[in-house]
Amino acid sequence: MAKFLIYTVLFLCCSNIVSKAQRVVAVGSGINEIVYALGASDKLVGNCVSSIYPEDAKTLPKVGYKRMLPSEGIISLKPDLVIMTDEAGPPSVVNQLDQLKIDVIKLSANRSLQNIYDSISVIAEALGKEKESFELIQHLSKQEDELKLKVAALNDQPTVLFILGHGGVARVAGYDTAADSMIKLAGGQNVFSEFKGYKPVSPEEIIKMNPDYILATNMGVDQQGGIQKFSQMNGVRDTPAARNQNILIFNSQYLLGFGPRTITAAIDLNSHFDR
Repeated sequence: MAKFLIYTVLFLCCSNIVSKAQRVVAVGSGINEIVYALGASDKLVGNCVSSIYPEDAKTLPKVGYKRMLPSEGIISLKPDLVIMTDEAGPPSVVNQLDQLKIDVIKLSANRSLQNIYDSISVIAEALGKEKESFELIQHLSKQEDELKLKVAALNDQPTVLFILGHGGVARVAGYDTAADSMIKLAGGQNVFSEFKGYKPVSPEEIIKMNPDYILATNMGVDQQGGIQKFSQMNGVRDTPAARNQNILIFNSQYLLGFGPRTITAAIDLNSHFDR
């Protein structure tokens, strides 16, 4: 039977079975970017559709979306290790990989800096990149110190509304989302923090929240017809954020990927907040 490993903050040991992995499939943009940051991209034989950074990652075979993985797409790449988070699925695919004796590392999808560090350590051990892991975490820790100073320098905690426009339907971010975590990392306050996940809200609710800033992804804005149409959406146009031209657009994977670039993205977002 294949080795199926679930990693959390409390369990960070890798098996000898996966330590010699040579053909790796990375499921999740953050995982993919960690593999690249560790200098182990030569071991990658595939990744998921969201893995588009760095540029070279676009050329790898795609195994689908992390929540709807097709077993055939993964198996055809003949991997000896698949790395994913506990958000990946469906469960039947993971079970099939186990039956075929393909090792799986399942990481926590917790969106925190500590979880990024933990994921780096686990992936590095599986790929024989412990030295690179130490250097990468040291670099990111210095960035985290810089971010904390910038957050402390804010006069007030800005209120931020994140709108996810993917799929043509505008939804806002509540707690337990990548957007909520990023807003907090950058020193902001998510105006819709009383519900979990993403959901549509009325224009009146958006106006009532009175956000200082509106945050969105380039993909979401494009699917709403561009920045002009986005900024004139019902509810959006009547906010302080729109009136003061404080609508911030970021690349979706850069902003929400939670990988090696996350702290840089948080510093970037923080730089837009008034001091």
